[in-house]
Amino acid sequence: WKVRWENELELADHVELAEFFRKTYGPTGVFNAKPFSGSQSWAGARPELRAIGYDSSGVAAHMGLLRRFIKVDGVDLLVAELGLYGVRPDLEGLGISHSIHALSPTLQELQVPF
Repeated sequence: WKVRWENELELADHVELAEFFRKTYGPTGVFNAKPFSGSQSWAGARPELRAIGYDSSGVAAHMGLLRRFIKVDGVDLLVAELGLYGVRPDLEGLGISHSIHALSPTLQELQVPF
């Protein structure tokens, strides 16, 4: 796993991620893969931080992180929205999702309680 800030990614990284998402989300419906045309590697809100798992075939898994404030009982609370998650189809069912714990130290460093 590599944890990368969005501004550290090069165009080639976005192209590789966009292809990963088209292949990962495409089988669930054409509409789900549509946002990832060309080199766009996000749908909706763009993540500020990404955890990207690689293997010898390229991108194996991805998780995006975006910090947000939500109001709870009148108090602003910082939270991390984790999303844009995917595992390459040939790796599904192998337990790779458990390795996302690699992001835990980053969440602690960002002081995001949730």
